[in-house]
Amino acid sequence: YTPLNAYLSIGPPARRIEELIALVEAGVVRMCLPGLRAEPEPESGGFVLRSAGGPAAGIRVSALIEARLSEPDVRTT
Repeated sequence: YTPLNAYLSIGPPARRIEELIALVEAGVVRMCLPGLRAEPEPESGGFVLRSAGGPAAGIRVSALIEARLSEPDVRTT
């Protein structure tokens, strides 16, 4: 119970947040909005990111990091 509680209520250490902010400011990491669809692009080995209100061509990226809290599921807790 304690590790799950800490994961959900405390969040990452402040140092990790600062590191992520630095990566965003350096243009290494870009944040995505909710509702985004990631589609594999086999020819490039990357992904195309699309959203309902975004450009039809989407945004091509070489790597994708899924860093969100998943929906609670009693089967996996």
